[in-house]
Amino acid sequence: MTGVDMWTAPAPPGGFVWGYDTGTITDTDDQWLQTGTVESTSSHMATPPAAEASDTVHSWHDLGIMLSDEAEAADPTQPAPGVSQFYVVPTDEQVHVDLAQQKANYESGAESGMQTEETTSGQQASSSSPPTLASLLHVVVSVDWEGSSFDPENLAAFRQFRADFPNVPLTHFLNAAYFTKLAPDDVIGAVSASDKISSVIRDCDEIGLHIHADNHLLHAAGVVSKKYPSWTNLPDVTGHSVHLNAFEEEEVRQVVAFSCRTLVQFGFDRPRAFRAGGWHAGSSVLDALAVEGFAVDSSEVPQDWLPRNFGDVPELWPNATSVSQPYRIRGGLVEVPNNGCLADYVSSDEMVDNFKAVVRSGRGEPVVLALGFHQETAARFLPRLRSALLEIELRADMMRIPVAYDRMKDVALTVEANDELEAECEAGVEKVCDVLARVESAKRRWRARPDAPRPTPGAARAAVKGESSDLNLSAEEIAKRAWLARQAVEPSWIARKAAAGAQVARGGEESMSEEEKAKQRWLARA
Repeated sequence: MTGVDMWTAPAPPGGFVWGYDTGTITDTDDQWLQTGTVESTSSHMATPPAAEASDTVHSWHDLGIMLSDEAEAADPTQPAPGVSQFYVVPTDEQVHVDLAQQKANYESGAESGMQTEETTSGQQASSSSPPTLASLLHVVVSVDWEGSSFDPENLAAFRQFRADFPNVPLTHFLNAAYFTKLAPDDVIGAVSASDKISSVIRDCDEIGLHIHADNHLLHAAGVVSKKYPSWTNLPDVTGHSVHLNAFEEEEVRQVVAFSCRTLVQFGFDRPRAFRAGGWHAGSSVLDALAVEGFAVDSSEVPQDWLPRNFGDVPELWPNATSVSQPYRIRGGLVEVPNNGCLADYVSSDEMVDNFKAVVRSGRGEPVVLALGFHQETAARFLPRLRSALLEIELRADMMRIPVAYDRMKDVALTVEANDELEAECEAGVEKVCDVLARVESAKRRWRARPDAPRPTPGAARAAVKGESSDLNLSAEEIAKRAWLARQAVEPSWIARKAAAGAQVARGGEESMSEEEKAKQRWLARA
């Protein structure tokens, strides 16, 4: 292919790089967007060409396709307000490719190598057949602040993530250890720490509490520190990896209360959500949280995501799985399982696979997927979460599953409200039962509604290829097929090229300026 014929696009957003893929569908060197700084890179990656700088790219690009927000008409059957809807938009001015050759190459590869898809992704659901996928996906993104350091690279990566995902509220599990590690009279250091934390917090965010058993934090709270047990299975002289559940309930209460007072002192909201360091929240921790007025704990995590023999996690959360959903526990607390773990332990592909498992487990009901990262390792691991969220948004849209980004307290309020309504209905309150019945009816209508006027990528692809959407397609394959499905509607640059050729053929240059003549001749030649 010539340089003119290649796919081109502006510089990719942060965390992505351009590469060449010569080993998949086509026989030619097509330009692909590859996730940069990830664990696996294919052997046929080559040095990317120079790309023009652009600050207009805020989402996922692949083959000249990006995700953009779309304003949707209000629908009374939508399960919740503020649902993030995305769809695929071609960036016509970036596309320079021979469509006929691309289509021929693609169809040749498709006939020889791709399997026909057999199952639908929810867009053909009806009220007469049991739903197989979730009706709504609540994504909760949290940040564990370890209380150890503020690296400029990590804060810069954090700020970039906020710019790339302005619609994603975060639950910040803050750690008072940032302040207790300082000298008592270090006012400048305390103000600096507070400012650095505040630099990445937005008005829509939630403040939670994160506690590790660091020596200086426990001493400031009046609790004797420990060196063991730790999830490293070695004595820890700093206390950071010591199990919080190794302390008595009263000791945990002291540390929790002190931490809350410290955060409030430096201008942060009083936390109501909690996650224990190393996810080590046993009965003493949960009882202490209930007494201290907390509403949410998010310390449950599946052992499968963590290294083997990671402390007491298997014993503390024996029933935790990657699809576990929120539930009520002791003292009125709502447990929101960290079912997707944190980006330090889970790759982008594993997060996407977990999304698939969670929505498959929904059976027509809303589901929660809880993901997150550490502030102290944001520069290294936040690209994983960034890539995963973009692919999750795309796949959810293809499966006609709305995505709502929520905070821990939003999930807890939903659990509490549902529990109260169901209790009143069981007690014989007919009005409440009627409300629940109408909500269920609205869910069924939403799942059975006909396709919107614009086809989703999955619907368009199915119409062209006679296939149905599948959860197991790669991000590149989704983009290719979505692009191919749109080729009945030619991009505007092709129409301009055809018009220019026709005008030149008719000898219509006499009425044009010299600049316009040159432009039309270039379009006719491209």
